[in-house]
Amino acid sequence: LVVPDSHVAEVGHSTIERNGTAKPQIGTLPQGLTPVLVEATPGTIIAFNDRLIHGGALNLGSRTRVSAEITLVLDRARVLRDVPGAAIAAATHA
Repeated sequence: LVVPDSHVAEVGHSTIERNGTAKPQIGTLPQGLTPVLVEATPGTIIAFNDRLIHGGALNLGSRTRVSAEITLVLDRARVLRDVPGAAIAAATHA
């Protein structure tokens, strides 16, 4: 379940602690933002921006679904220095 375009929208939220981890709790979505079920075949991997509002949905299939959360933390200055043209792209999108 994802909310398209939510990564670029101002969406208010609060934070709760679940199993020692802070998790966002989304309130009311702004007008025009609607959750969409992501349908995928077994073996599909879905990756998205951490600002995209997302969540789980009831598994109606007969196979177990596995979900893993992976966070990649990069040194932005180093990435921009090591990728040709990245500094120009970053400056135009800042």
